Amino acid sequence: MIEKIELFGHNNCPNCKVIKDYLNQEHIKFDYVDIFNDANYAVDCGIRSVPTLIIDEQVFVNPSMEIVKNNTRGDLKWWPDWKVFY
Repeated sequence: MIEKIELFGHNNCPNCKVIKDYLNQEHIKFDYVDIFNDANYAVDCGIRSVPTLIIDEQVFVNPSMEIVKNNTRGDLKWWPDWKVFY
């Protein structure tokens, strides 16, 4: 199960907006960090590019929507051997 999602971005980044809108639309809880408003935290986290999505401890720099969707589905991503879902 996913414990924490953080999205690092800024308001003028169109890719950040797409990811942020998707997470909100799917009612996925996440923390949004605007790198201009919280620059020290972003630097401490090693953020060098936006959007950067951190899911638990996995870091995705400028992820495609396919990566975002596949990695925000909770427990399903941890069961790749399942062939049929009941």
